[in-house]
Amino acid sequence: MVLQPESIPIAVAENMFGDIVSDLAWTLIGSFGLVTSGDMGTQHGVFQPSHGSAPTITGKGIANPVATILIAAIMLDWLGMTRVSQRLVGFAADFVGAVDRALADESH
Repeated sequence: MVLQPESIPIAVAENMFGDIVSDLAWTLIGSFGLVTSGDMGTQHGVFQPSHGSAPTITGKGIANPVATILIAAIMLDWLGMTRVSQRLVGFAADFVGAVDRALADESH
């Protein structure tokens, strides 16, 4: 992961090692605001951005919402796959596309 992070788009680990891997991942990409976390089974899933609530920066306009948006996309994709709903899978792709466009926009 350290030497070739692009070779690991998804890491699967139990909770303790997942914590370690997610901490390493955000240091490699440069922002804790980009890391997502999901615990998925065949019937149930729990999805969250890994960064927490950050109450000390509330109202300052500096929070990074990307992980929150991307984990919503991952949740919609999982729901679409487990519930066989192309509509939900399409919504997930829309979320990812919106993030890609926002990050590519150099006007801000």
